[in-house]
Amino acid sequence: MRLTPAALLCTTLLLAAACEPTTRIDPSLTEDMARVAGEDVARFAFAIQDLAESVGGLPGDGAPAEECHETTGDCQLCFGMDGDSMSGELDVGSTPDCGATWQIRGRSAQYVMTETALSGTWNAEDAAGDYAIALTGTRTASLCAPTADGTVTYDASWVLDELSAATSSFGLSTITVALRYTGFAGRQWDLSLTGDAAGPVGALVIDDESVRCSVRGTWESPSISCL
Repeated sequence: MRLTPAALLCTTLLLAAACEPTTRIDPSLTEDMARVAGEDVARFAFAIQDLAESVGGLPGDGAPAEECHETTGDCQLCFGMDGDSMSGELDVGSTPDCGATWQIRGRSAQYVMTETALSGTWNAEDAAGDYAIALTGTRTASLCAPTADGTVTYDASWVLDELSAATSSFGLSTITVALRYTGFAGRQWDLSLTGDAAGPVGALVIDDESVRCSVRGTWESPSISCL
């Protein structure tokens, strides 16, 4: 049987399509990325509440002040505040080279936060803890996670492009976050979410959109489900 030139061309194209490599993300990698993002999401509401309470207690003289609060593992977030209880500018840093031990796939994983460098502002509508808070900045971090052959270390660093939040009586009222994990397994993962006092709603998406995860749940226990 002889194929016509058109048939030969069609067969060649079909074979090329069948042999074209596709990028497949290992499920364990996605699980590890979701764990890191979930831990970060879980801290947003508490960090905003801690910040609102810190600036709410500032004296009226506007003298610079610093206050630290517990965050992931043995880490602390420290707020450097320049202003008074109504408005001001802030820098946010973290305890250097701190971290936490998590359980992933039944084994220990080590999360290390090397540095946090955020800056922003706060403004109050009144003196009752109703603030508008804005932050941007970076964090350098890593995750050493278990694999079938041993361990692998991921770059868990991120860039915070936007965090806009409002508080009511010092508690979180609304929040919008746009954050990029810049090198986890050599890829970029974009985290975008909105939320209120009840919890977050959003998505975590890899750069080529081959993995898309939904963010739901509460601030105390966020859920990140990936497809």
